[in-house]
Amino acid sequence: MGNKNMSVSLNRTTNITFSIDRTLIIKAKNAAQKEKKSLNKLFLEWLIRYVNQKNNAKKYKILMSKLNHVNAGKHFTREELNER
Repeated sequence: MGNKNMSVSLNRTTNITFSIDRTLIIKAKNAAQKEKKSLNKLFLEWLIRYVNQKNNAKKYKILMSKLNHVNAGKHFTREELNER
């Protein structure tokens, strides 16, 4: 009788208001337009990155601890690291 694959997704948005210099808004809109995105979309992307910063840092530390056993076998010079 119940559907195991059924999921509910709620899309809740909140409108917010900022007081920002008009020149900055114009520059931001122009930058967004060059990326073919809205200013709202760019802000949302930034906000998600901002909120996830600590989580990403934590994931990085966990990954590095898991890779702690990896050894390249020697110390590479700057030139060796930049070889293509």
